[in-house]
Amino acid sequence: MKLKFTLDPKPRHSDVATGVSWSSSDTIYSAGDDHQILAWNLGKNETVRVTDLGPEVFPTGISWPPKANTGPSTGRKGGDLLLITAADGYFHLLGRGGRVEKSIQGHKGAILSGCWNSDGSEIVTAGEDGCVKVWSRIGMLRTTLNQCPEPVYAAVWSPDGQAVVHTAGQSLIIKPIQSGPKKQVIRWKAHDGVILCLASSSTSGLFVSGAEDCRYKVWDLTGKPIYSSGVHIHPITSVNWAPAGDLFAVGSFNTIRLCDRYGWSHFLDKPKVGSVYNISWSADGTQFAGAGATGHVFLASVIERKVSWTTYEATLASRRTVTVAEFTNNTEDRLDFRDRVVKMAFDYGYLICITVTQLYLYNVSNVNTPTICELRENNAVSLILQSPNNFVLCGGVTVSVWGYDGRPISNIRWPGMKLEFLSREAATMSGETIAFIDQTDARIIRMFDPASGKQEQEIKIKHGAKIIALSREEYPGSTDRALAILDKNNDLSIMVVKKYGSPSERKLLATMISTIMWHREAPMLACIRDGMLRIYYYPHILYIDTTLLDFTWEDRETISDLGRAPDILAFDSNRIQIRKADGVLVVGTGAAFMSHIHRHANIGKFSEAKRICNYVNSKFAWGVTAGLAAWKQDLSIAEKCYSELGLYDKVLFIQDIKANSQDEPTRRSLLSILSGNMQDAENILLQNGRFQHAIELNMTCCNWERALELALKHNLLAEAVLKGRKEYLSDLKNQPEKIQLFIDTEKKLGTGGSTKKKTKVAKKREKSAPSVELDDLNASGDFSLQPNPMSLISKPMKEPDSLSGINEENNDDQQQPLENISLNRAPINKASDDGGQNTVEAEKELEVEDFY
Repeated sequence: MKLKFTLDPKPRHSDVATGVSWSSSDTIYSAGDDHQILAWNLGKNETVRVTDLGPEVFPTGISWPPKANTGPSTGRKGGDLLLITAADGYFHLLGRGGRVEKSIQGHKGAILSGCWNSDGSEIVTAGEDGCVKVWSRIGMLRTTLNQCPEPVYAAVWSPDGQAVVHTAGQSLIIKPIQSGPKKQVIRWKAHDGVILCLASSSTSGLFVSGAEDCRYKVWDLTGKPIYSSGVHIHPITSVNWAPAGDLFAVGSFNTIRLCDRYGWSHFLDKPKVGSVYNISWSADGTQFAGAGATGHVFLASVIERKVSWTTYEATLASRRTVTVAEFTNNTEDRLDFRDRVVKMAFDYGYLICITVTQLYLYNVSNVNTPTICELRENNAVSLILQSPNNFVLCGGVTVSVWGYDGRPISNIRWPGMKLEFLSREAATMSGETIAFIDQTDARIIRMFDPASGKQEQEIKIKHGAKIIALSREEYPGSTDRALAILDKNNDLSIMVVKKYGSPSERKLLATMISTIMWHREAPMLACIRDGMLRIYYYPHILYIDTTLLDFTWEDRETISDLGRAPDILAFDSNRIQIRKADGVLVVGTGAAFMSHIHRHANIGKFSEAKRICNYVNSKFAWGVTAGLAAWKQDLSIAEKCYSELGLYDKVLFIQDIKANSQDEPTRRSLLSILSGNMQDAENILLQNGRFQHAIELNMTCCNWERALELALKHNLLAEAVLKGRKEYLSDLKNQPEKIQLFIDTEKKLGTGGSTKKKTKVAKKREKSAPSVELDDLNASGDFSLQPNPMSLISKPMKEPDSLSGINEENNDDQQQPLENISLNRAPINKASDDGGQNTVEAEKELEVEDFY
């Protein structure tokens, strides 16, 4: 990136320019020691004097309330009031016409800092008297937040708006607005010199400081250092963040530096403006204005932003020009626009360009004929998300979904929506789902349907989410997406979001993760763990077979020591682009064949995937293919992969499935277990009248509440479930029973109200079910298993030749007693009523097989 400066040869202020602020996308207000307030119209290229403050008023700062949260009907919060702080201890509120609406004496001595909060409802001021005060938007004092023995040169609102960050000599202090046991004051020494300037970003959650030690530093919300610059020639006099939180500008004597959010420098220039006392960004983040000691007010536009897709790259060459280069054919196209380009995005073969008033859609197959649409809200788009079928524009007061034909599809809203806090890490989309982190409560993730704009699901997590990302694979018939969630404890978890039905249970994948990125085409996830690149070649394996997890990830030791805050930029083919904290771009590589295995497996060509595995003979290839084959229920490939990995118990389980191929319900339920779909396995058993087997399945999975529900509903094995639950709790150091259903059922059975004799309906249901004898797939008969589907098939099993197989002689069409198989922990007896007065049909004890 670069900066293009616009600077008048002669300064418009006759003395030092002390402050600048944006009133709209093309209007700047400035103040100076010449007591003048000037308005700069960039569209007409003219400057107008708004008012003269009088010879006794020397402005120290100027600030309009933020525009991001305003709607077209309500206008600005704060009533379009311009805040001016002065050296006499007063601050003034001016109307747009320049009339002073109110003047308030806020401090003893000069007011050195003053700014609005994110919604324009409050003002924080700080001054030479060491006081930090919070005021209402009409100038009523709400609280004196802090009193320091030294002057406070800068005070800003924290990124979350719940505290004020201010300077105190060489230290920084984070002071919460509301007091409480969990809200503590944080103070630390930040610089070796007096801190002169401070700025925070509500989008990135970071703040930056500059001091007389000639350094600028980046910090997080807890005061943890993110970046410390080298020593400059002169003290740092001004800093400020771009609204998107991806850039910030640093001002010093005759120096302007454009920096990435992690601190490294994009561009450095030396305008002859003296010390830069104030910097203010436009709402679209494409340009900023600065006030210099020479009286100059300059404008700096950010150019040479780049977006890319495969072999294409689009570059913002100037404010109104974009060039599109294609590297394979070595061609370049030039796109000219009527207005300034404020946002670009490039993916799935479509280039999206947003100007001040219009939306341009370019298909890479024909960039000469764009689709042009008018935008309702000028200059409001802050984020663009793309999927193969549609895209999302975020900004202003709404989130709008568009098709690539230029037609709006839907609008998305939710209570308390604050789009000015929305960053790329807090939003993600696929073709079927759009997800956002709720900016008012980071523990809530909201899922929306792009077609209707309606909220489908709401996911709540214990710790606030920091980054979310939906997988991007696009295979025929694939509708499920994996949602990766990185919380504020740096724990990475995965959950499968389904197009129909509720999402699956969230599962922990890894800890100590700093950033994540999905592969562009395959369900593979790259992340940075403890400064090292790690690649998960199939994170979905958590829902299929956790014993395969260690066969599906690897740490790339060649890419290590990535520093404190690395960022993954792209994950294409087998290449991962990583930006280190010092700005250095490094490229890591993964297994080159994994994306091909995913592609072949998802279209059903397992023979091709097997050929790749045989060729590379890698445990990662066999592990991923085993998981995919289990999910797709391809038994032959799964058996081969498990045998190559040495997991022979799984091989025996697959052979048992093949042996039960003539009993379709049993085979289908076993296949569902193999592919990790435990709920489907239960549904298959229930639909085919295998109530006893469904109860035993839930008992083996330690899903005790569901097992008892089925037992009570179908009058089967209730006592066995209660006994198995007691033994399970005794293995857990005699934990007390906490499930109310078990407590009530035990009381009922203990007072003589045991489960009744089978009703005629239950008998009829069992008789209608075909008879089948299944072998003991868990020879140990141990109920104390982990509630993981694939753990059910990981116990020692008999040799295939010793399996009894299926009872094909089912002459009376009735379930037969299961011989020679018993549950070690819970021998199951049919219950009797009234303490044994009503006996069951068979007096002898039924020894029931351990079905799974």
